[in-house]
Order: sequence, then structure tokens, then C-alpha cells
Amino acid sequence: MIAVETAIRAWVEPDRRRSRRRKRDPPWRPQAYGERVLVFDTETSSDHVQRLLFGFFRVYERGKLLLEGIIAAEVLDHEAMSAISEYSARHRLPVYSPQRFIEQVFFPEVYELGTLCVGFNLPFDLPRIAMGAGCGRGRNRRKFRIRLSRRVGIHDLYIETASGHAAFIGFVPKRKLYKREGSFFKGRFLDLSTLARTLTGESNTLKSASRAFKTHTRKMEFEEYGTVTRRSLAYGRQDVRVTWALYRKLR
Repeated sequence: MIAVETAIRAWVEPDRRRSRRRKRDPPWRPQAYGERVLVFDTETSSDHVQRLLFGFFRVYERGKLLLEGIIAAEVLDHEAMSAISEYSARHRLPVYSPQRFIEQVFFPEVYELGTLCVGFNLPFDLPRIAMGAGCGRGRNRRKFRIRLSRRVGIHDLYIETASGHAAFIGFVPKRKLYKREGSFFKGRFLDLSTLARTLTGESNTLKSASRAFKTHTRKMEFEEYGTVTRRSLAYGRQDVRVTWALYRKLR
């Protein structure tokens, strides 16, 4: 008897029945990366607490300025509030409390639209506009959890230090999402101090980075930190302009 080996070629027909699972939206936003940009910067007290005094923000779309405003701390003395009110009226800029800024500008832009959030040293500025912070738990124990708002629909933020010069920033997922949210979105955050160091190999301040990359807009000379005056407000607003100019150069 002679044994004969037989080879059989076979394949599996795919199951073409529709899955019963509901197709979810893709975990990103249709906004192209960097097409819409939110730039903001904060100024703080000069003591060890470094609490928020005020800040400025700008929203750009395809390089065109759409919105600009002031972020004012909820607790300021009469003289400081008078300076902010006067500056706001003179330059026709709306004033936002930190919570109003988060609920009406920051979260709708960065989470819902996919706007790129840009700043110089974002891990410092983001907690300044938040209502609280704490440490993560379990596998997130190396992260700081930033509480942005009391509103149920607004996600917290995670900030995880990767090194002395870099950090990972993203929204915290929730167990249940609203239908309008689609899939969870971590957000887009760009810290220019990290990017400038990556390209130069050196630590930079906003002033030295703008000089190194030859931006047309430069920082103001200023020494009275921790105050709220007409000059300090002009200084803070100029910092946002410089941050935007540096972003364009780095990109």
C-alpha cells in the first residue's frame, strides 16, 4: 500500500451579518490639528502660593483672531478690580471668571471642537484656572487630577510629569458619556516650553525662546510682578501675543 499525502486549501467565509453593537463616533474631533487654536497665559501673585490674579486668552481660526478676553480671579481687592474694569472698557475686552472661562470657552473649544490648547508652561497655567487639584489613584497615582468645574458634563484633567521638562496632559474619561459627546476625547495640548527645548536642546523662557526663534512680537520689559495695574495688564496681554507668535515660528 502506498501512502499519499493530500493537501487541502480552505478558507473561512466572513460573517457578513451586521453587528448589533452601535457604531460609535471616532475618538477624535473633525477639527484639523492646529486649524483652531486657543492661546492663554496667567499672571499670579509673587508669593509661594502663586494664586491667580488675571490672565488673557485668544482664539484663532486659520490664523485669524476670533475672540479675545480677560480672565479675572474671583477674589481681588477693589483697586485690582477697578484696574481690570478700566482696561476691559478701554480695549473692549470681555471679562471672564475662571469658571465662566472654563464653561464657555475652554471646555467647548478644547474638548467639544478639538481646538488645540497652546501655552508656555501649561502644567503651571492650567491649575491656576481650576477650582481644585488632587492626586490620581491606582494606575493613575503618578498623575495630578485637576478639577475644572462642578458641572457634571465637564471632564477633569490629568497632568502627568514625564521629566523635569515635559508632561502629558489630557482629559479624564468618565464611565458614562452624554450622547452629544460621542466618543471620549483626550484633547490636544501643546506646551511651547517643551517644544522649544526639543528643538534647541536648552531650557528657555518665553523671552529667550522668542529671541532664539526671532519672532516679530517680543515681551515687554516688566519687573512689578504680582500686581494688577494698567501696565501689568498690558504685560500679560503682550505675553499671549508673544506665545502665539512663538507657536507659529515653532510650527
